[in-house]
Amino acid sequence: MKATESQTALSLEISENGSGIQVISHAEFPLADLPAIAASKPPSADFIDSVRSAGRILYPIIVIRVDGKLIIKDGLRRLATARILNLASVPVLEVKLDSLRGSVLGLLLNQVRSENPIAELRMVLELLRAGADEQMIAAATHMPLARIQQRLRLQELNKELFTLADRGEIGVSLAQAAAKLSKADQKKILRRHQKTGKLTLEDVHLVRQAGAAKIVAGLPDELFSDPKAAAPAWSANVRKLLNDARALVPTTTETAKLREAIEAGLAALA
Repeated sequence: MKATESQTALSLEISENGSGIQVISHAEFPLADLPAIAASKPPSADFIDSVRSAGRILYPIIVIRVDGKLIIKDGLRRLATARILNLASVPVLEVKLDSLRGSVLGLLLNQVRSENPIAELRMVLELLRAGADEQMIAAATHMPLARIQQRLRLQELNKELFTLADRGEIGVSLAQAAAKLSKADQKKILRRHQKTGKLTLEDVHLVRQAGAAKIVAGLPDELFSDPKAAAPAWSANVRKLLNDARALVPTTTETAKLREAIEAGLAALA
């Protein structure tokens, strides 16, 4: 997908007069007729209680229709709550979008709610598989590029930690930190979760520290010897180059910082 095609490929087709996405229908929909898809993060007890008190889901489930089948793009936790409470129906807003633009909409809606990293990852991957790149997705969804890249790194999680993140049993920050660990270190923190039933960022930090210490311990002692004693030739060559550079740089206000840097380099080689 070329960058010039991003407007038409990922645009939600909001018109100039502000009419927005075309709504096909907005009505109560039998719960039994909606797809049975598990929510990435189960509804909290407080949320379930709030719906129980109201007696119904108030905010609509957003769906699109592809090849005659309904695809839910927003509201899986609301749908899960409705099933837990055995509600007969839920409000459904069907909009006219294809699958890719449905994922764009899902990412846009996630920006105004609590983070759901695995759901976001799945939608980002769908757009990437269709040929979009990270910059296109950021422009279309207003999702920061750094956050898109963080979500993509979650693919580095092993299967068990990915499942924990998917169920909301480990938080966003912890999942992203764990994704940076080696597979061996991920198994270590997974064993801690299995033993204690919980994980913290401190657990990840301690495992990372232990891994770094092990790597340093395995390095040859020669790497930590005096560089001037180990390689006098390079030291002399660098000193000569820095002296030549100092001679070429004029003494002006504009070059003061550069000259200070050169002097600092020479001092380090003294």
